[in-house]
Amino acid sequence: MNAETIIEESKTIQEQVKPHLREAATFFHENEGELFTLEEATGLIASELEIDNTIAARTISQLVGDTVDPVIQVQKDTDKYVGVVEFHEFDGVYGYINYDDQFGKGKRVVCQQCVNEATLDTEVTHATENDPVGSFSGGATWDELVNAVHKHYADVHSVVPENIATGATLASGTTIGGNTSFHAGNESNIDHNNLSNRTHSGDNLTPSSVSSDTLEATDTITDPNGTSHTGELADSAEIPTIQLDGQTVDSTDTINFQT
Repeated sequence: MNAETIIEESKTIQEQVKPHLREAATFFHENEGELFTLEEATGLIASELEIDNTIAARTISQLVGDTVDPVIQVQKDTDKYVGVVEFHEFDGVYGYINYDDQFGKGKRVVCQQCVNEATLDTEVTHATENDPVGSFSGGATWDELVNAVHKHYADVHSVVPENIATGATLASGTTIGGNTSFHAGNESNIDHNNLSNRTHSGDNLTPSSVSSDTLEATDTITDPNGTSHTGELADSAEIPTIQLDGQTVDSTDTINFQT
């Protein structure tokens, strides 16, 4: 199939799914602690939201593919189950039980302000138990994860949102796939062993000095005689003469070099 056609059809699917993400997520939150087979969930969402099964299936796919949304997918034998296992709201953050096919079940705490502002997956910070590249091993408590994200708040955000709205409602209105984890030893994230590290993601960093090849009229320059000239355009009287082959050459002369 033509590449442009596929891209346009993908945009159409996103537009179809976008209006239903929040309602679908709410359905699963209302049934917290229960997992549905993918087939069952598709039928329930289609009925609840009064949409066809194809759009319902695509909506669920978006939710479980969003790494900061509590709606997860667990595969058991040949069956896939979806739903919200456990969900908690804290001050400016929310937490839930995440599931990874390789690393299994683990707690995840997500920065709500990042979710409010995010349009890309790399803009959302979370702390996750059992993260193979993160700072939290199995057994990390909710408090440990929440404290790490609160430290992130102090370093990065100036406000703490009053309301919690999970990953299904990003600033872009879509879900996201991917994440920014807390990596030990990575200066762009919080190190659990050194929480004084500063997160600079999204900061506007201004260099202390800038080098330029452009000379402004206000710059100070020094001529060959060692005289400084500031804020002026030197006239010919100030430019010294030079000697070439015993002849005096001043600023008004033209010198032709032969190669």
